[in-house]
Amino acid sequence: MPAHSRRLPARIALAGLLVALLLPATGVVAAAAASPLTLAVKVGYQGIYKAQEWMPVTIDVKNSGADLEGLIQLESVFTSQPGLPSPALYQVPLSLASGASKHLRTYAMVNPAAGLTLSVRVVANGRVLASQTATGGTNTGTLIGVLSDDPTALDDFAAVHPAAIAAHVAHLRIEDIGESAIVLRAFDLIVIDDFATDTLTSGQRTALGDFARDGGSLLIGTGASWRKTLAGIPADLLPVQVTSTVTIPNSHALGDAANVEVATGGARSGVTTWLAEGVQPLLVDAQPGSGTVTMATFDWNQPAVSAGSGTKTLLRQLMVRDLFGSASQQNFPTGIGGGGAIMPFGTSGTSISERSNALSAVLGDLPALDLPSLQLTGLLVLVYVLLVGPINFLVLGRMHRRELSWVTIPLIAVVVATAAYGIGIGLKGHSVQSNQVAIVHLAAGSDHAYQEIYTGILAPTRGDYQVSVPGDHLFISPLSSNGNFGSPTGVTSIDAATNAVTLQGITAFTLRGFATESLTAAPQLTGHLQMVNGQLTVRVENHSTMTFSDAVLMAGDSFQKIGRLAPGASATISLAVKPANPFGGSPLYTRIYSNTTFGPPPSNPTPADREGQARTQILSLLQPGLGFKGTASATIQPLIVAWSHQSLQDIRVNGSQPRATTETAVVLSLSIDQLGAGSLPAGVVTGRLVDVVGETQPAGPPGFYLLTNGSATYDFTPALVPGSHLRAASLTASNPFGAKIAGPNGSPTSTAHADVWDWTHQAWTSVAYQDNGTTAIPDAGIDHSSGAVRLKISGANATFMTSGISLTGSIQ
Repeated sequence: MPAHSRRLPARIALAGLLVALLLPATGVVAAAAASPLTLAVKVGYQGIYKAQEWMPVTIDVKNSGADLEGLIQLESVFTSQPGLPSPALYQVPLSLASGASKHLRTYAMVNPAAGLTLSVRVVANGRVLASQTATGGTNTGTLIGVLSDDPTALDDFAAVHPAAIAAHVAHLRIEDIGESAIVLRAFDLIVIDDFATDTLTSGQRTALGDFARDGGSLLIGTGASWRKTLAGIPADLLPVQVTSTVTIPNSHALGDAANVEVATGGARSGVTTWLAEGVQPLLVDAQPGSGTVTMATFDWNQPAVSAGSGTKTLLRQLMVRDLFGSASQQNFPTGIGGGGAIMPFGTSGTSISERSNALSAVLGDLPALDLPSLQLTGLLVLVYVLLVGPINFLVLGRMHRRELSWVTIPLIAVVVATAAYGIGIGLKGHSVQSNQVAIVHLAAGSDHAYQEIYTGILAPTRGDYQVSVPGDHLFISPLSSNGNFGSPTGVTSIDAATNAVTLQGITAFTLRGFATESLTAAPQLTGHLQMVNGQLTVRVENHSTMTFSDAVLMAGDSFQKIGRLAPGASATISLAVKPANPFGGSPLYTRIYSNTTFGPPPSNPTPADREGQARTQILSLLQPGLGFKGTASATIQPLIVAWSHQSLQDIRVNGSQPRATTETAVVLSLSIDQLGAGSLPAGVVTGRLVDVVGETQPAGPPGFYLLTNGSATYDFTPALVPGSHLRAASLTASNPFGAKIAGPNGSPTSTAHADVWDWTHQAWTSVAYQDNGTTAIPDAGIDHSSGAVRLKISGANATFMTSGISLTGSIQ
């Protein structure tokens, strides 16, 4: 047969095989092309999103086919870089009749390393019916949300760039205000102006209240539209109880704006007026809890203000005050805020999944399983003795075959051993172990607390494990590390409707898990703090139902342990504080409990060893002694951490209660309401950055900026006991990097020029500023009615710090 004749059948067979292989794929393509579903996905706010924060995902589905019962799946696409979370698959049930459409809204987190890459698909009976990948968008470091009837209101926030901050403004619709403060955390500042807030739901109002009390920054406009703007805002957030309005013919403070209608009323105690026209307040702020609420007594949208020459200056100062935060916010680096403010609501710019890195070793360090019960062991031994001895002897005796004992005794031993092994497997061999670390952040004046819970699961066999997690408005993320085994493998599937978490492909005795964050009812742990002559006296009261095994008070570089606190119990302790030394020696949190931070772990850790290590790692997340954006400072920030083994989240794995280990920390940040007579040590009263003018750029470590031409202004206001006065004041700066920070093109920085405000002559006066030392303040530089001091640092190629400068002196 010719060669070409022999090749023909082979070619026909090969062609047939290819057709057979390609037909299914062609069918899939045709099916996809003919899909009756249309899918549209949008992420963020008007195309703006912030990485590491929960972003809204709006999904519109239209069904032109048969009735549909299925799921919408959202999968965040992460890189394989170690330390990043494993893929998270969020599922939302979908029921869609023929010809119907549905608008859904859920939330997802975008990873910064992968950019905005979110896959959304509709799945029914294991088949993908439609899919879309959301890409693009603008990732911002600073996000300002504006809720106003004017679609261009306060766009000038994006035109001012204090301290090299470039903000993006998102104009919000009412549905953009989520019903949990956790989703509002993405906003560095929320502005409400000329908007009917009584249209907000009760959940949205609660979320705004939690946002402001637990560390967020809120700006409220009033003026002629004060009634509709304030109608739905919780009354305790308002710095001024507005009752009427007056008209200012010509306001120099607002850039000579004419005929400005401003709101008037009674101010609450503790309110600071920082802009006024004569005796009429224009901008005031207050701190309900750990956040900041600023009220403008005018409407930002009225033409005299919006077009005024001084408006951009005010917006710049607002951004500096709110994004860099108050003294208390700068010195406590766990917060709700996004790009700037630092508050007790989760570290700024860091997701809960990333924070789990610090706890992976703790979550994977579980005690060995308990020994079998003595009663069960004794019963097995008794049965064995009876079978081998009397029963075996009597039975064989009746049979007159006692010689068979050579067979029956080994047989009895095998049966009993098999039974003991089976009982052991049943009782211990299938035991799933869980380890939870819970941190509850209390905010003064709030009955809600931010709660973060990290759960590690270790299973004895390979497979998929479903965990049911109780709670409402939970936000769930996978752990980003499984200890010494690198990044976790396998998808973490999360049912957004039921909070069911499925850990797919668990390997035996390898850590897998998840973290949850939520707002919960706050345990009523309170602290009352006084400082007299540099000595802190704290009274701690436990009004909750929790029993705390012990607690610790930390302030600066000092700590004092507190004993057991039962429900209703209290304790009073005193502590001589000193500023922390963040640039030398071991951190304070490593010196409180036994730990292996600077050494090898013990070969056989005791329960006390494990507990000390867990507590040390938890304290490392709180990081007392760090400042703005993690910048080290010598600040004294009193902090109480109370410990308990009570579980705050009763999970079930595959329908059963796992063998659980729990370490719970309730964190209470204290503020010094009044300073009594005696010395005022460094680190107690830190400066609030209130304005930055001119060209700036980041320089050196986080929190340091280089003034290429401009100035930075600080405000120091001690809370003095009424009738007392501050004397012999000075400013202490802790900046060991000063001379090491280079200017443009590597040139050395120049010496900063400094002025303090002369309250007598109402003018700036020069002082000999010491960048890493103590600067004396003249007596005229102290406001003797309040003890306030203002400092302005200026110059070309001069550095300034966002924290680390504090007021010292003598209170008389």
